[in-house]
Amino acid sequence: MVMVLAAVAAASIVTASGAGTWAHAYVIYGVTACTVIFIPNALAFLFASDVPFPTLTRTIAHLRVRVPVLGWLAALILGVIRRP
Repeated sequence: MVMVLAAVAAASIVTASGAGTWAHAYVIYGVTACTVIFIPNALAFLFASDVPFPTLTRTIAHLRVRVPVLGWLAALILGVIRRP
């Protein structure tokens, strides 16, 4: 959490210095990616157990069971986003 806060502070300083409007979007998407995707999945992997909140992959797996069409659509979108 400290690293995310430090990254937000550093990115906010950079964007405040006149880096442009796109820099704000990079800050928002970067913080969202760290908070929602990378940190929960890394914690679940490192401690070899589930974290007390759902990771993105576990959320998609539950969505596949409850509403298969939406679950497959979410997995497809995530797969398309990850490819260069």
